[in-house]
Amino acid sequence: MYSLFWKIFFTYWLTILTIELFTAWFTADLSENEIHPILEQQNAEFVTSSTQAVSILTSQGLPELHLWLQHKDNLKAVDEIYVINKHREEINNKPLPDNVMAILANDYGKQILVDHYQPVKHTLSFKTTTPDGEDYLLISTFKHPTLVKYLLAPQRVVLSVFISGLICFFLARYFTSPLAKLRCSTQMLTKGEFDTTALQHLRNRSDEFGALAVDFENMTIRLSDLLNSKRQLLRDISHELRSPLARIRVALGLARIKYQFTDTDELDRIEREIARLESLINELLTFVRIRSSAKPPSTICVNIRELLDLIVSDAQYEQQQARGKNSIKLHCPHSIEVKGDAQLLHRAIENIVRNACYYSPDNTVIHIRCTLTTENVRIAIEDFGPGVPNDMLEKIFQPFVRVSSARETDTGGSGIGLAIAKQVIEIHSGSIMAINKTDSNGLIVAITLPIHRESSQRSAA
Repeated sequence: MYSLFWKIFFTYWLTILTIELFTAWFTADLSENEIHPILEQQNAEFVTSSTQAVSILTSQGLPELHLWLQHKDNLKAVDEIYVINKHREEINNKPLPDNVMAILANDYGKQILVDHYQPVKHTLSFKTTTPDGEDYLLISTFKHPTLVKYLLAPQRVVLSVFISGLICFFLARYFTSPLAKLRCSTQMLTKGEFDTTALQHLRNRSDEFGALAVDFENMTIRLSDLLNSKRQLLRDISHELRSPLARIRVALGLARIKYQFTDTDELDRIEREIARLESLINELLTFVRIRSSAKPPSTICVNIRELLDLIVSDAQYEQQQARGKNSIKLHCPHSIEVKGDAQLLHRAIENIVRNACYYSPDNTVIHIRCTLTTENVRIAIEDFGPGVPNDMLEKIFQPFVRVSSARETDTGGSGIGLAIAKQVIEIHSGSIMAINKTDSNGLIVAITLPIHRESSQRSAA
């Protein structure tokens, strides 16, 4: 359940409950004469209690009436009892409401009965004389039944809340379930899966959600066709370029034989460019092959420590032959295993290490640090190069994207090494990201891979 579901649910539910409350209140206020059973019972209790109070005052006197009034059980349906002497004063100094003042304005000696809405008697007035000969006027006011007692009785409130909540739940579910299905299909689309069978039921709807599902399916099909055509184009171009390059190499070999006693700088240049083209074609074919697969070709246990040792050893050997002679330090205290393809992982990490070595200044140290958690291993390759602009940190993992002219001249690279690394890590259910160092120049490329469960248990032990 997401926030939109609960917004719709609580909005409808509170709206219905508010309408019910106001309806009940207005009904109680304007239609009390139609609620006969409860009001008649309340009215009968009011008359009985008022009559008992008058009887006690008449037969036993004012002190006994005070004792009788202290027991609330004796005052069923009675809101208040006023005892007024012959001087028109309330003996307990209670403030007199308007309806009581209206009775006092009439003939003091006359017993009257005031009706509000039939058959409810809201005020009863009795003139009586106590045993000691004092005359009093006893006025009782009706305690109107509360709203909760009839229209909002507890059982009715619970039933109303339950029914309205049930209706609103299914109503909110009706509106948000199509969005949940569309979101699920969108997540599959971002992973490169173009299966829209989950929208079959949604497409059959004849409302806006059905139209949206149809449009989404058409968009998915179109995107699938575009990506497939792009991959096929790269594959075809790569294969088609191999034949002319092979013929150029043959021609180059013949030219070297023909001009073996002359200066061959131009031929050397041609050979270097052919090697770059072949490297680019191989990278393109690798990229297309990896991107077309949803999972690694093989899933064996790969020891990350051994893999990194091999990569560092190869990179150190290359650095010994290079001008800068940068050194590489590996910080990996644990023997960690992941499930995947060793060759692909080797290639992905090696591409990043090569970039770090190339862009770091001379005689600096490239650090490779491994951090182990309960679920993942994090491999961070840290260099001391110029770094990457913040707006390019994600784009550098796209094919043929280069940051600046410094990365475009004499690199010898094809521009898709990081793109291949990203694809390899993602098909291994991992993630890769680039972060600029905050304390100094340089870039950190962090790889996160899920570790093998048994390896995690052994490392913990």
